[in-house]
Amino acid sequence: MSRLGSAIGRDAFDERGTAALELAIALPILVMLLLGTVTTGLALFNQISLNGAAREASRFGATYPEDDAASPDAWFVDVATVAEVTATGALGDAIAGRSICVALGTEGGSVRHYLVGPGDPINGGTYADAWCPPGAPSLPPTSGHEAVQIVVEREALIQALFFSTTVRLDADATTRFER
Repeated sequence: MSRLGSAIGRDAFDERGTAALELAIALPILVMLLLGTVTTGLALFNQISLNGAAREASRFGATYPEDDAASPDAWFVDVATVAEVTATGALGDAIAGRSICVALGTEGGSVRHYLVGPGDPINGGTYADAWCPPGAPSLPPTSGHEAVQIVVEREALIQALFFSTTVRLDADATTRFER
């Protein structure tokens, strides 16, 4: 009887050891999948926020008369502020790689843009006479229509247990200016 009891005890010990070994192998993989899923989900949430912010700021800029702003330069700052606020934290000045570009121009005519770079306060951007990168929006050729272009960008970190990668998120929107 003692041999039978010791055999049963040994089998139970072997199964506990096997379960611990399986857990030691599977746990890092499960944690990596969970962490990767969560950080990818956060990056997708930020991308959706950028898309909404670009559309909302573009629409606001298209309906916001330049005369209602304190100055012509203040119009650009006001539109950039709408993009920052609408992005629900995804475009704050502490966000890595964050940039907000607001352009107002005419197809085949004059263009001016305002660019807020990484770490700059919303009212600390720079002006230039060009469309926001990557270039001119799609407007009907020689239409003479005035348009508002918004391009927003930021970086997002996607992590898993053993690796991480930084991805660039961007969104743009163009709306015909309404008077």
